Amino acid sequence: MEPNLTFPMSNFLGHAVYGIRRDGRYLYIGKTSQLLSRFGGHHIVGIKFQLEPTDSLDLWMCKSSHDAFVLELELILEHRPKHNTIHTPGSGLKNVEKRRQKVT
Repeated sequence: MEPNLTFPMSNFLGHAVYGIRRDGRYLYIGKTSQLLSRFGGHHIVGIKFQLEPTDSLDLWMCKSSHDAFVLELELILEHRPKHNTIHTPGSGLKNVEKRRQKVT
């Protein structure tokens, strides 16, 4: 049987931003430098949710940690995923915008 998708492993090395979608909406957007170790169950800030067969995974490969950080924040601001929180003093999406302005 042929695989549904085949990618060179080099596509999964380095920095990436990923989004997990269910019913067309993002549940979580994150960044990683170890993409293949991220999936199965996903533990986020004390919330555990299981991936469902109907969930979708979107990937954006980035050239640097900084690029991944900026893209992750932009996507969180745009989509406001259910399971994303930002850990900063006075945490919340308002601080995401402040952090984004500092790095761009």
